Amino acid sequence: MSGSAEPPRAGRLSLQLLGGFAAVREDGVDIPRRWRRSTTQTLVKLLAVAPGLRRHRDEVMDLLWPDAPMEAALRNLRVTLHAARHALEPELGTRVPSSYLVAEGQLLFLAPDRVRVDADETEKAARTKVRAWVTSDNGKTWKPVLAIRLHDGAYRFIAPHSALVKGGFLGFRVTAEDRQGNSVDSALPRAVPVG
Repeated sequence: MSGSAEPPRAGRLSLQLLGGFAAVREDGVDIPRRWRRSTTQTLVKLLAVAPGLRRHRDEVMDLLWPDAPMEAALRNLRVTLHAARHALEPELGTRVPSSYLVAEGQLLFLAPDRVRVDADETEKAARTKVRAWVTSDNGKTWKPVLAIRLHDGAYRFIAPHSALVKGGFLGFRVTAEDRQGNSVDSALPRAVPVG
């Protein structure tokens, strides 16, 4: 069999922009929180917040080096791209394309099938309406509670202290509806004993 084999692809990458920057790979490869070059991290952030995870290279150069001559900005961009690729994929070999950070013609982009951005996930979740209620009388009456979506996609529900009746049970009801009108309604009238 002849020909070169395609290099193995790195695990998916999650970029955390909310609550401080972090890059986490699902395959467990360690990515440091602090990168040697601040412009390297800034480049990844600029792409992560761009529509479609992509920007024109001239726009990136204008944002990162606004006062630099074109030749210097191009050199800085090449160095920064190299550093960013190796920060995200320390195992990346020479002349091997990155699984995450791609330069194609005049465009720079994060591979949308390989990179997840928490801010995008939060925006998508904001399009889903979630409501919650609690009961302390086995579902006869329901009191609305605050539903807070966390960065990992889970929800935290804040129940009023008055809903906690010692010796009774606390019940929950949650409804969710997306923009297409799909919905779910789930209730557990006696979910948690209150001690």
